[in-house]
Amino acid sequence: MHGMIMKTGVGVLLLCVFISQDAVVYDLIEQLRSDDIAAREEAFRRLRAMGRSIKPELEEASKDADVEVAGRANQILLALSVEEMLTPALRKAMPGLADRLAVGGDHSWTEAFLEARVFPEDWDILAPSALRGARDGFERARVLARIMERGYRSAIPEVRVLLRSSDARDRRLAVEALGRLGDREVAADVAAYSRLFRKSADCLMTRIPAS
Repeated sequence: MHGMIMKTGVGVLLLCVFISQDAVVYDLIEQLRSDDIAAREEAFRRLRAMGRSIKPELEEASKDADVEVAGRANQILLALSVEEMLTPALRKAMPGLADRLAVGGDHSWTEAFLEARVFPEDWDILAPSALRGARDGFERARVLARIMERGYRSAIPEVRVLLRSSDARDRRLAVEALGRLGDREVAADVAAYSRLFRKSADCLMTRIPAS
C-alpha cells in the first residue's frame, strides 16, 4: 500500500511539473506578441533554451496568425533541425553555429565551412550547402578545394550541377572534383565537356575505378 501511495505521489508530481512547464511555454509564446522588444527577445531566448522538449508547441506556434510569433517559432524549429545535422563535437567547438546557419541563409553555410578549422571529418554533411551558398567563382573554387582535399562525397550532387555552369572555370573545377571524389555516375557525361577541358576530363576518367 505504501509503495502504491508513493508511486501515485510521484505520478501526481510529474503531472504537475508537465502542466507547469506547459503553462510557462504558453506564457512565453504569448510574450512574443509583446510590444516590448526586450520582452520578446527574452521570451525567444528562453524558448530556444528549452530546445526539442517543446517542439510540438513550437510547431503549433509556427502556424500562428501573428507574424512575429510564427517567425520566431519557425526560427527555433529551423535551428533545431540544423542542430541535428551537427555532430556533438562540432556543436561543442562552435557554440551558436546552428542558430547562425538557421538565420543566415545559404551563404552563412559557405562562410562557416570556409572558416572551420576543427573536426574536418564532421563537415561532410554541410559541404553541399556550402557549395550551393557560394556567391561567386572565387568562393566556389575555395569550397571545391576543401571538398577535394577532404574527400567530401556528400557534395557530389551539387558539384554535378556545376558541369552545366556558364563559367568555364566552374565546369573545369567540377570535373576535377568529381574525379577526385570518384564519381562513377557522371563518367558518361564527360565526353560532352572534354573538348573544353581535355586534361581535366582525362583526369576524371582515369580516377574513376572500373566497375
